[in-house]
Amino acid sequence: LAGSEWLTGDAEIPIAIVLHGLQGPLTVHGTTYNGQMAAWGQFSDDDIAATLTYVRSSWGNAAPAVTEDEVEAVRAATAGRTTPWTWDELTKAKLK
Repeated sequence: LAGSEWLTGDAEIPIAIVLHGLQGPLTVHGTTYNGQMAAWGQFSDDDIAATLTYVRSSWGNAAPAVTEDEVEAVRAATAGRTTPWTWDELTKAKLK
């Protein structure tokens, strides 16, 4: 997660991943990973915002804080989702 461009970029992407999970290939710093991250959407918007704020400001990362309102907006926009994201889907999705 250190210096991860998808983590430190637009907060909507890591919020969506935490809410619904992620599966399949993902490239970070030129290395491709192919696995699955479980969804953690059962946590409160505040808990998700606090966790992502911590991660986005740890290990040399310096991304802005994530707010509860941002998590709430992505949760509402993706409420009908029942499966983990793929990277392709996520980068094309309207998340708010």
